[in-house]
Amino acid sequence: MYSKDESATSTIGNSMTLTANALVQDTQSQHTESETDSRIQTFKYARLQPGSHLARLDRLHRMAAANLSMEGDVTPEKALQAVQDPVFDDHDHTHIISIEHQSGRLAGTFSFTLDGVDGMPVSRHFEDDIAQLRQQHRLLNAWRFSMSPLFHSALLRKQSFEYFWAQAGTFNVDTVVLYFNERLLNFYKRKMVGEVVASKTISFDGKAQLPVLLYACPLEENLAKQPIYDGGVSNEFSVVM
Repeated sequence: MYSKDESATSTIGNSMTLTANALVQDTQSQHTESETDSRIQTFKYARLQPGSHLARLDRLHRMAAANLSMEGDVTPEKALQAVQDPVFDDHDHTHIISIEHQSGRLAGTFSFTLDGVDGMPVSRHFEDDIAQLRQQHRLLNAWRFSMSPLFHSALLRKQSFEYFWAQAGTFNVDTVVLYFNERLLNFYKRKMVGEVVASKTISFDGKAQLPVLLYACPLEENLAKQPIYDGGVSNEFSVVM
């Protein structure tokens, strides 16, 4: 594992973020949720194609910014800038997932960027490590994973990760890479088969110094663990929880 320090004061919302409450819920409340509540919640997952999602980005940005700020990873005034990416938000290789509650309110989001000549969001922070991985693997960067506190539940997270892998399986890659705050390592180890490739310290706002990890996940091994993987045929479906 490599350890580095870095200041990342622009386009820095590329880590997958979850709230502290979500971490607690994931380990403690999977069996305590109301069965009635879990059955009446319907969520719609939509994969937005490149160039078609700009009109919907604003509320995705605002939700992700609110979560990032709530965790203390960035000051509120810098949070919106941190989750925006002027290069990859509207890039041909970027696909954004929107998760909507049956009420029409945004429940969550995450993004994929396929590796290419422009690199990926994660390349800014782990350029050398990504270059090494690229020599042996076809890479897909998963980033900006965020869920609204209004709809957090173990079941929503479970279904979202299943959809995550189903969509990852539609790309011609063999490895998914992401980076996240070190405090989330145990969470992601429960959700994905992968390994820590590198670590470094970055700052979203020039103040808080955050330890982040580069995590590499073999696609086929993770797909084999997903009960609803459908070969990625459908880009949109509804799930009754």
